[in-house]
Amino acid sequence: MKLKVFVVVVLAIALVSSLAQAEPYVGFYLSGVPDWKQDVTSERIFTATGGGDRFRLRNVETGSSVVFGGLLGYQFDSLSWLAAEFDAYHLRPGFESQSVTARSSTAGNTLITIRDGKANMTLLALSAVATHRYLPSTEVPKGRLQAYVGVGPALNLSSVAVTFSSPNATVRIKDQDVSVGPQVKIGGRWFFTPSLAAFAEYRFAHHSLKVSDNGVSNAGNPIRIESNMDPSISLGIVGISWHFGS
Repeated sequence: MKLKVFVVVVLAIALVSSLAQAEPYVGFYLSGVPDWKQDVTSERIFTATGGGDRFRLRNVETGSSVVFGGLLGYQFDSLSWLAAEFDAYHLRPGFESQSVTARSSTAGNTLITIRDGKANMTLLALSAVATHRYLPSTEVPKGRLQAYVGVGPALNLSSVAVTFSSPNATVRIKDQDVSVGPQVKIGGRWFFTPSLAAFAEYRFAHHSLKVSDNGVSNAGNPIRIESNMDPSISLGIVGISWHFGS
């Protein structure tokens, strides 16, 4: 359902952009995310009986990653303060080697050792962007300095590969997931020429990620492992953009 809503929004913005008089622009940017900690919820389901237990892992350490991406925007002529932006960016954080306690109200506490792992995340985001212009000049009549804020949905295409072990089992999860979450951003552009600008931006996106593995044995009993996490991606980015028709 979330994916269908995202597709409808994409088509609506594409239709409005094609019908309206607009100034297109493109941009490229680079950033990074530091190490962060997040909680993970895992469920152990015994496939033979359908029973299971839910475990909570707190403060799982996730490694840093370089982030790179690009954007395509349309600054509307009739509403000069409004733009529509589509951007795509990628990051690949790792899971640090660590031991954490998995707590369950039904099965007690279990020590989990995470050996290695990576998560590939590609985010496709749509934003309605409001802009306020400052410092108009003869060379840049639309304003050399432009501050903006944007909000919209972001589609997160994720794949996870992680290996961890408990006293009774070794688990290798390799799975993919698609989720939709909100994204907000605030930033500013400085125009060196009427077409070329540099920009700096703070961006925040929140998502839910679910992965599973069916081929696990726990003390000889076949089980299914389902893990859920809610990664929040907080970025400070810098980039350059080129504005056509300025």
